[in-house]
Amino acid sequence: MDASLDAATDTYIRQLIADAGEWLRKALMVKRLSKLQAGAACTAEVPTVPQTYRDGIDADLLVFVLASPGGACSDDTLAYATHCQQDPANDRPIVGMLKMCPQWLNPATRTSRGARDEDLHTALHELMHVVAWSQSLFAFFRDAQGNPRTPRYVGPCAPKLG
Repeated sequence: MDASLDAATDTYIRQLIADAGEWLRKALMVKRLSKLQAGAACTAEVPTVPQTYRDGIDADLLVFVLASPGGACSDDTLAYATHCQQDPANDRPIVGMLKMCPQWLNPATRTSRGARDEDLHTALHELMHVVAWSQSLFAFFRDAQGNPRTPRYVGPCAPKLG
């Protein structure tokens, strides 16, 4: 979290992400990895991954959550997200980045139940971009038996996954 955020906004954003993550945990089933290992970088906004995550953790998905003004946070951007790394064996995203734009998330002005629900749905929407709903991930969808729906590239000229 950006150090300039007030404590209430910091807490509000952390709770939104926790609640959205819990919703996804209940809704999705994934093949577990024995150990999730993040790559050396995620995005320009997450240029280095702490050694703890590169060594491996017991998790299904690692999402770096940022909350700071700047970057793509503009007059009409509430949040944005992307996946950064995929599991080579199953193609599913295992590392992602989600940025919340705090200028839209002041808990002092977002006091109604409807406003909080809208903010939660924004966080959930962005997490869905990390886990599946992204044009760059559509080619990696699998059928009910776990078989790839589209051909996978092999060989030295193949694009790298993730």
